[in-house]
Amino acid sequence: MQINSTTLQLFSPFNRTVGNPVQYEINSQKEFEYFLDKNNGIKDCSSSVYSLSGKLDKVWFDFDGKGAFEDARKVYQYLKEKNAKCIPVISGKKGIHLHLLIKSDINVDSANAKAILMDTVTTIAHEALGLKDWSQETSLDWTKAGVLRVTCRIPNTLRPPENSSYCSYIPEDWYTLSNSELWSYAKQPNEFHYTGKILPIDAEAKDGPGGY
Repeated sequence: MQINSTTLQLFSPFNRTVGNPVQYEINSQKEFEYFLDKNNGIKDCSSSVYSLSGKLDKVWFDFDGKGAFEDARKVYQYLKEKNAKCIPVISGKKGIHLHLLIKSDINVDSANAKAILMDTVTTIAHEALGLKDWSQETSLDWTKAGVLRVTCRIPNTLRPPENSSYCSYIPEDWYTLSNSELWSYAKQPNEFHYTGKILPIDAEAKDGPGGY
């Protein structure tokens, strides 16, 4: 299964884990594509969000359940107002995933990486959703915020065993669509062009990437 340029951007470098439910380590694009060839449509295809030994290159948001589309729209619109490059994905079930791309010199395995990620998610959730902390009701999955070994579904893969929907990319203007229009993009693999800047974040960041 050949991956597109957006998937390549999200999951390279390929020193990471793949699998579901058991994750195992891979080290190349060839191994990543082989995993997809063997599992797509048979098992859920998941990968670690971050490489095992690389830099922090994204902030991942997982919205699931009641209010997921609405909360994700608010966060996405907030990020787009900052001209941030953010890759939106429909999970194929009840969720939306947002991959906010960042650039940094922060190693994934560094002592402060988790705190920086958590601070960034908390700041954005406060600004976009009005949340003060994790105790308030929201569709944002706080259990995955700041987790360095968190996994996500790989876009453009089927959702077995029914195989009636895909975890798939959605267009850049998805927040303007109705829920029913949005669901149409979960019926097939998709590829879109996404604009915006990959904003910097550093080890001293207090307000998130780009000064959010």
